[in-house]
Amino acid sequence: WLKEKAVTTHELQKVLNEKISQRVPTAILLLNFYAVAMILVCYRIVTWAYLENRCNEDEDCLIQRCALIDQETDSADYDTCEAKVIGDVINNKEQADKIAVVPLVLLFLGAAFFLVKQMSMAISLSGTSKFKSVFTFWIRDSGNIVEIITFSLVLVTLTI
Repeated sequence: WLKEKAVTTHELQKVLNEKISQRVPTAILLLNFYAVAMILVCYRIVTWAYLENRCNEDEDCLIQRCALIDQETDSADYDTCEAKVIGDVINNKEQADKIAVVPLVLLFLGAAFFLVKQMSMAISLSGTSKFKSVFTFWIRDSGNIVEIITFSLVLVTLTI
């Protein structure tokens, strides 16, 4: 109903355009975009670093890596391959640990941004006289649900 009837009126469109073109709402929209982009990129980096570190500690994974290297080079010398892979692991482990810290912090900051945003929205809605009806409207909004799921998943998976 809101998209079909209310937003089509000229007066409401004018008010919405004035509100959206102000600095604070525009800044919040841009921060929202940057937070989502930051979470996507950092999540990929952290996941990749975790899988690399996990593979570095697992002997079965080393065997699989050597099998892949043997297939690529047509070499059957497992001892040479194992020494090479273990050498790569020792050389890259310190560097991988340093790289993964910054994306972890950025992930927590992105999740904290969404958490603070949703809490401030809920607090501002709690000041209205019809709190129950407005709160059910807020909780049923798909955008709010997506943001709640986003910061919940990021925080839960990072603590595991």
